[in-house]
Amino acid sequence: MAAWDQVRSREAAEALRRQGALEPVLLVPAELGGEAVAANVVLVPPETRRAKEATTAELLDVFRGGRADQLSVTPDYRGDSFVPAALTVTAWREGSAPAYERRIDVW
Repeated sequence: MAAWDQVRSREAAEALRRQGALEPVLLVPAELGGEAVAANVVLVPPETRRAKEATTAELLDVFRGGRADQLSVTPDYRGDSFVPAALTVTAWREGSAPAYERRIDVW
């Protein structure tokens, strides 16, 4: 495992992606309207990508069940690392308490 706090540029992260150590994920998943644009893509280790995919499946159930109509997925960074330390996922209905909250620790 790389020292994620030492990955301080897009170039360094892309080099790790080419080696298979990092993979791109959409913060807001395509299934919920997210697009593959720079502001919606982060590079994370493969195990984090798998956790994010599991979260997407859970979110789809929440949205299809009508328990949420709003979504926030926020990367949490430490220092000047290009790799987020965590992803915070929250889904809710306007005016209501969160129906879904999850923090995915990356490193």
